[in-house]
Amino acid sequence: MLRDYYEDKKLGYLNIAGEECCGIDFSDPSLDGFRHWVKTRVSFIENKIKTGKEYIFKASCIRIQLIALLYCLRYEAVVRQIKANGFVLKREYPVRINDAGHLLKTLFSILYRELAVKFAVI
Repeated sequence: MLRDYYEDKKLGYLNIAGEECCGIDFSDPSLDGFRHWVKTRVSFIENKIKTGKEYIFKASCIRIQLIALLYCLRYEAVVRQIKANGFVLKREYPVRINDAGHLLKTLFSILYRELAVKFAVI
């Protein structure tokens, strides 16, 4: 919803619940009310990603973990960019170099956990 704001607006709709719209001017994403709303949505998203990752790490299949975590990483990259931009939305969220670092860190942590479990059984 945050990532697609400009595309949705161009198409003539915003995917925002009515109760969230109270008193917010959605025409200018740099206004304080809009930025506060974005900040609350980012906080909500971060909590959901954290909960999801806790669940993902309980999965027994490493392939499921990898696919789910890659999916999470993309959204985490967008969230990091939104926060770095002061909660003002951008038109695009390209993958950046430091996103690759987060990817490598995640892959190594999964492999480390998998190896630690296998060697602990021996």
